Formats: sequence, structure tokens, C-alpha cells
Amino acid sequence: MTVVADVDLLDDAWLPPLVAEPLRLLVWAGPVVLGEISLGRIDPIERPYVRLRLLDAFADRLTRPVPASVDDPQAVDPADLSVVVCTRDRTALLEGALQHLLALDPPPGEILVVDNAPTSDATRQVVASAGVRYVVEPEAGLDRARNTGWRSAEGGVVVYTDDDARAHPRFAAAVAAGFLGAGVGAVTGLVVAAELMTAAQHRFEDLGGMRKGFERRVFQRDVHPIGLRPHLLGVGTNMAFRRDVLAELGGFDPRLDVGTPTRGGGDLDMLYRVFEAGWAVVYEPSAVVRHIHRRDFPGLRAQLRDNGVAYSAFLAKWEGEPATAAAARRARRQWHVRWHTAGLLGALRKRQLRRATYLVEEAWAARLGREALRAAGSHEPSAPIASTSTTPTDSSEFGDSVAGA
Repeated sequence: MTVVADVDLLDDAWLPPLVAEPLRLLVWAGPVVLGEISLGRIDPIERPYVRLRLLDAFADRLTRPVPASVDDPQAVDPADLSVVVCTRDRTALLEGALQHLLALDPPPGEILVVDNAPTSDATRQVVASAGVRYVVEPEAGLDRARNTGWRSAEGGVVVYTDDDARAHPRFAAAVAAGFLGAGVGAVTGLVVAAELMTAAQHRFEDLGGMRKGFERRVFQRDVHPIGLRPHLLGVGTNMAFRRDVLAELGGFDPRLDVGTPTRGGGDLDMLYRVFEAGWAVVYEPSAVVRHIHRRDFPGLRAQLRDNGVAYSAFLAKWEGEPATAAAARRARRQWHVRWHTAGLLGALRKRQLRRATYLVEEAWAARLGREALRAAGSHEPSAPIASTSTTPTDSSEFGDSVAGA
């Protein structure tokens, strides 16, 4: 077991937690996240000196200038955020998520729970006890619930997180700060482990987890073409959109994600469409949520299989659009060659047999993507995409788990 914790190097009263297990610390300097570091068990006499070690480790980040904004600044007030949690029959997880959201400082304008195809009244009771808004989406499907969320939201910015996510106290402020200007249509944030209690959770982190780095990045279509790789932008458990942008693009595609045959990909599709429509997408690492990863290996294997189906279904959607068909087919080939072939051979050379097994399972599941999209039924076309970049893909960028969550 590894204990996860947050530490702030600008806090004069700072000391690492005193525990008998190894530590993984998320290191901050006030409102700015610097990075993560793993430490062995800390002897009590060593605690005062750990700060010096961390100051040395993150010295370059402490002196680095803040990246410039895009467009003319147009501040988003945290009070204009509607935080939406889509859930289905997972009340124990939901209680924890709401507990953290209610502790946000400053608070968002509202917290809204979308109960997706509930089988009992249990979620309604949990939400009533928390004192937040509650709506029902009777038809199963995460993207359907997401659409109900933004259509029901009162705020100008709709923030999505999950019932198995735990928001950092400054989450709302950091998300709002990510909207650097009027041209920013979406903001994503850092996702790190909420717990590392089991071997499966450690393995998922070893595979890359959900993190996208500790540097703020501003993605703009004409400057940073990403092709059909929206996993570079962020993941669904930590993403926010201007409500008007969601309306402009017709919302989420209900054929995609959990609760449908495609098993995922709705977050990828929405981020891709926002980006390709010309809006900037900002990755703001100081907008932090912690995610409760699958605790056992069967759950982890199922997640990786779902990732394979989901990304394949996402590509199948855009293979069916004339403007993007060639780029989507190319992205599929690159995914299999550079991730499932080169990645698999590399894992075998290093005798990383479990990693090799996961890659095989994801690749095998990917063959189901096209059929899964067909099985999900018909849907009105998404807002049109003019074209997609043909920029060659850097193979190193396929080191992330493609479908993210």
C-alpha cells in the first residue's frame, strides 16, 4: 500500500504525513501544482528535512513563469460553474464525490447530479441529504446523462466529474482560471490516484494512469494539430465546457460511452469536436481531481478492454465522415502499429508479461469498435468538421492510455 497526500511548499506549517507506508505526494506551491514524487517510509526525525528535498526537486518549476493566455482575458467566475456528476446506482461512491464537491473553496454556482436510468430511489436520497440539485435521465447511457446535465445546468460553464472522483478543494477556482480568454471552449485538468491500496491500482498507474502532465498547455487547432488523438487533451472525469459551445455543437453523441455498446469514447468525441470547431482547449494541471482506480485485476482488465472498444468506435464514427475518413483510418493504423505492435514487442523484450497481456486484450477488443457503433443505433450527424490535420504522429504520444478513463 502507498499513501497518497497533498503538500504545499509555501505552507510554513508543512510536514509530510507520518505513516508506516511509502508515500506519493502531490506537491503544490500555493494554488499551483508542481508535480508528484514518491518517497519511502519517512522516519519521524527526517520529516523536517523532506521539504528541503522537495524544494530542490521542484526548484525549476518554482521559478518558471506562468504561460501566457490566449485572446483578451475574459474571466470566468467560479460562481458561473455548474458541476455535473452523472451516476447510476453507485451511492457509496457518490457520497464521497459530493462530500468533496461541497468542500470546494470557492464553491461553484451549483452542483447537479444526473441519475442515469436508476433502478431504485437510493441516489435521490443521497442527493437530497447533500442538498444539491437532482435530475433524472431515464434512458441509459453516460452521454445521454451528460446532455441532460448541460441542458439542465444554470451556469455558463459546465464541469463534468465522476462519482469515483474526488475534487481538490481549489478545483473550482482552477477550472475557472483555465478559461483564459473568450476563445477557450473547454478546460481539462489533472487526474491522479485517490488511493493506491492494491496491486491493480499500482499497475494502472504504471501504465500511465489518467495524468496528462504537470504543465499548462493551450491547444489551438491552427497551432497544435492533434489529428484524431483527443486523448492528448484530457479525460472525461475532469473536463469543462462553455455551455454555449455544447449547444452550438449539438451536445454529446448518445451512441458513445458507458451504458452503450461502445463502452466509452464520449469524452474523446466531444473534446475533439470542440477543438476542431476552432475553440482552444486548455489543460490546466492545477484543476485536480483524484480518481479511485479499479481495485482488482479483473476490473482493470475490463477497463482496458473497454478502452479498446471505445477508441475504436470513436475512430469508426469519423471513418464514416468524408472529411475525416482518411485521417481516421490512418490514426487506426498508427494506434495498432505503434502501440499494440511496437509497444507489445517492447513489453516482451523487457519481460513485462502483464503489460503485454493488457496490450493484447486492448487490441483484441478494438476489433469490436465498428460493430459496437452500429449496434448503438443511429444519431443525427455531429456538427461538421472542415478537415483534419495530416501531421505525422509522434510515436511517443501513444504512451498514454488512449481512451483515458
